Amino acid sequence: VLGAGMCFDDGAPRDIVSPEPGDVHITEWMANPLAVGNREGEWVEVRFGASVDLNGLVLSDLTANATTVQSKDCLRVAAGTHVVFARNRNPLQNGGIEAVRTELSLSLNNTDETITLSIDGQVVDSVSYARSNPGVATQVDDVGNVCDAVHVYGDGDLGTPGLANPWCF
Repeated sequence: VLGAGMCFDDGAPRDIVSPEPGDVHITEWMANPLAVGNREGEWVEVRFGASVDLNGLVLSDLTANATTVQSKDCLRVAAGTHVVFARNRNPLQNGGIEAVRTELSLSLNNTDETITLSIDGQVVDSVSYARSNPGVATQVDDVGNVCDAVHVYGDGDLGTPGLANPWCF
């Protein structure tokens, strides 16, 4: 039996290791795909700067729609990992993204949106955008610059889901 704030790690219960502010960053998002339907091709990429568990992580938007990562098993991610949360896990339907870690239940607006990551009610990262270009993901580089993606992935949209982003110029 698991207590509050615990998960199973190879069958043994342990405390969930939650991210702290600065440990996790929203680094890329596709709000307006062209290669597939709008909802099927939406995704958010999160980079983890520390080894933590995904358990309890919440992605939400301005309309209070949210995706909460829940599992009795510990969902460990290593420091430096880029995790993709997508509306659809199937690469034949999501625009060709193979590495979807968690299904995203919220829908991203094409304009005037805020995406927030939180854990236990504490915001750990948030991004806002005024617009999204059709078929082009928005990226945040390692120093915080924001730009449109330039690399083709999957079925033809631009972005680097699950990979480090290039520098914004």
